[in-house]
Amino acid sequence: MTWDAALRCAAWLAFLMWAGAEASLAVEWNRLARWLWTIGVLGLACHMATAFHSRYHWSHAVAYLDTAEKTGAVTGIRWGGGVWINYVMLTVWSIDAGIAWIRGAAAWAGMRRTALRWVFAFIWSQGAVVFPKGPLRWGAAFVLVLLAVWVWHQWRRRRLLWR
Repeated sequence: MTWDAALRCAAWLAFLMWAGAEASLAVEWNRLARWLWTIGVLGLACHMATAFHSRYHWSHAVAYLDTAEKTGAVTGIRWGGGVWINYVMLTVWSIDAGIAWIRGAAAWAGMRRTALRWVFAFIWSQGAVVFPKGPLRWGAAFVLVLLAVWVWHQWRRRRLLWR
């Protein structure tokens, strides 16, 4: 397997595990969600380590410049701050996974969890839909739409049951 293939596989592993965890939480399969959440954060860590090893040669400056170039090509604004967003996402996701193992189902409740869900959904929509090209873009868009419909349906079903 090439470094580029490993990079993409790790990113897709993280993305699909995140989506699976969110789908599992919608039906309150907390144990499955916790495992998927943890595997997802490990996938993101592997993705970032692979990128830093194979593309950036462990240089934050190179990563920042490459991110700025790619962001500029898509948005017209050369900004490398996306690399910092990845650092923060990995840190927050790692902490949240740890909390899920310590607190169990209680870790998935509340406004912190809701805010995290929306922030991660936005970040994944950018990283998996806006920046990739071709079939990967459409595959990621399909997963995000499917997840949104599933979560909405489950939320609506529970809301109707509570009336």
